[in-house]
Amino acid sequence: MSQPENTTTQATTLTNHDRKSIHIPASIQPHGVLLALSTQLEILQVSNNTQVYLGKEPKDLLGQPLSYLLEAQKVEAVKQCLVKKIGSANAFKVSINTLNKERDFDAIAHRTQEAVILELEPTDSKSEMSFLGFHALAGEAIAKMQSTSNLIEFLYVVAQEVQKIIGFDRVMVYQFDHSEAGSVVAEVKREDLSPYLAKSAEAPHSLDRVWDECAGVERYSN
Repeated sequence: MSQPENTTTQATTLTNHDRKSIHIPASIQPHGVLLALSTQLEILQVSNNTQVYLGKEPKDLLGQPLSYLLEAQKVEAVKQCLVKKIGSANAFKVSINTLNKERDFDAIAHRTQEAVILELEPTDSKSEMSFLGFHALAGEAIAKMQSTSNLIEFLYVVAQEVQKIIGFDRVMVYQFDHSEAGSVVAEVKREDLSPYLAKSAEAPHSLDRVWDECAGVERYSN
């Protein structure tokens, strides 16, 4: 029985597949826009659908500073990526003036070895967090927690990052002993709120008290 003519080709493909640049995308999902920026935030590359979403042809964006598209405050948000670890991301909302109207986008910027990647996804909301935004916040929170050096610092970062994600006025971490009496061991709060840090807490089985700081309501459930 003779071997198929493409055996050598298949073997070569299987041998070389690990050397292919699969981490470099040749295309992106069509529901968003991607821009590659230099460390000076000059637009180096763009996806070919910028006319659809931004009202500008790719050739008109190449070589332009990011300020050509974004207001100064949002440019600063992207610039923060340059002082973070490679792989860190910033997520934010942005409005861009297109040909016909101002359009809202969920934006996520992250740094690579040689550039800053900015992804823009159209949204109908100026306030609600998108999946991209949540993914960036969660990833950054995990990275910060992994970089802590002791338990107290770790618990504070947990409270800080959870507050950033959920937006509550106060986030506390409790430690309970064997009798189920607890105390606050980490806390992040609004400046005008009284601290609960290191205050004892009632046993949860005797009174399940939930503080809803955002709504200003104290709820009880037994």
